[in-house]
Amino acid sequence: MAIIVNQSNSEIYFGNLKVATAAVYPGMGVTPDFSAGTCAKLADNEAAGACVVCNYDPYADYNKTDSDEYSVAVGKYARLKKLLVGDVISTDQYTGSLSVDDIVMIGDANDTGHEGEWIATGGTPIVTGVVIETGVDVFGATGVKIQILTA
Repeated sequence: MAIIVNQSNSEIYFGNLKVATAAVYPGMGVTPDFSAGTCAKLADNEAAGACVVCNYDPYADYNKTDSDEYSVAVGKYARLKKLLVGDVISTDQYTGSLSVDDIVMIGDANDTGHEGEWIATGGTPIVTGVVIETGVDVFGATGVKIQILTA
């Protein structure tokens, strides 16, 4: 499970929030709760504040087999990035059969089993993106490249 930030309008990351309720994977969208000092899988994709998990497996460069199972456990610090319009990311955290030019959003609590994953759009999400490439190698996993349209 991984993310690659291909193009970024800001190199600002923050890592002062701990994962609250369930393990998260790099590339997933989460909701920060600064007052509690935690973050959790996206509860509502129509609410502002979504960030993407950018922790990385320190062994990914030479051990791709174990990297595909890498996660950030409950109680551990998440390295988060607020996505900006124009950012481009590659991730294997998506659901469904996505094609180039598909518009995607981060799944929320209504998308049971797919919270935090990139999925085809529905509703009026705050963060949306467009798939600009499929079949991308993300540290040994097959992923998609997404350009952020709204954030």
